[in-house]
Amino acid sequence: MKRTQNWKNQCAFPFIKISVAANIGRVRRTYWLALLKHNYLSANLQAMQVMISSARASLFLLAVVALVAVAVIAGCAKDGIKEKEEAKSGFEMSCRLNGFSWITKLPQEGGIALAEKPCLGCTVDADNHFCSEGDYGELVAALADFRDSCKANGDTWMLMEPTKDNVAVSERMCWGCMADSQNHFCSKGEYLRFESGGSG
Repeated sequence: MKRTQNWKNQCAFPFIKISVAANIGRVRRTYWLALLKHNYLSANLQAMQVMISSARASLFLLAVVALVAVAVIAGCAKDGIKEKEEAKSGFEMSCRLNGFSWITKLPQEGGIALAEKPCLGCTVDADNHFCSEGDYGELVAALADFRDSCKANGDTWMLMEPTKDNVAVSERMCWGCMADSQNHFCSKGEYLRFESGGSG
């Protein structure tokens, strides 16, 4: 009976050792696999955190750039509006100082309409209403030269219908030179011809 038990013990012991060793091996593999998995997840988590931080930094930078761009554009637009207002103010002042009317009217030059929509600008006479200072300035320069010649001869510079020998040439009033009580000229050429003894 003792021999049988000893034989069983001797035969079973190696199997127990092998079984324990196998279990230990599985535990170790499971441990290392878990460790590797943990490290992998930790690495992924760190990478995601870095990506999120980078994304936040990029979004912040984009937001700053956008704000700067908006500020620059707003500043430029404000400066542009200010310049236009100053130019318009200077135009209006010049118009009024020259004795013209600052009103809203269809733009025209020489009696010819330049647009279908009215604008706020300078009406020099019945045939000329300017929305911008460019064309207005050219006409005013020409009128100023005409006016100076008129006044230099002791004649009167005024706004009225053009007349010749006391007969109205047109019903449309113009700035020009009243050479005498019967003749009012709207163009410098006609006035100078009349003054030189021509037919006017």
